[in-house]
Amino acid sequence: MTVPITRLAPQIDGRLAAAFCHANQAAKELADALTELPDDTPLPAAIDIVTAKAHLRAAQRLIDRVAQRITAEAVAL
Repeated sequence: MTVPITRLAPQIDGRLAAAFCHANQAAKELADALTELPDDTPLPAAIDIVTAKAHLRAAQRLIDRVAQRITAEAVAL
C-alpha cells in the first residue's frame, strides 16, 4: 500500500536549501575558527567547537532527508 505525499509550496524547497547552505557555511566557519584558536585555549572550548560543528553536519543530513521525503512521490506502508 502506498500513500501519496502532498507537495508543499515551492518556497519550502528554497527555505530548505537556504537552511542547508547556512548550516554548511557555519560548519566551515567553525572549522576555520578551530584552526585559528590560540595555543592556550582551554580544551573544553575546543571540544565545544568540534561538537557544534558535528551538530551542524547532522543538521545538514536531516535537512537533506526532509527534502528527499517531501519530494517523494509516495510512501510505502
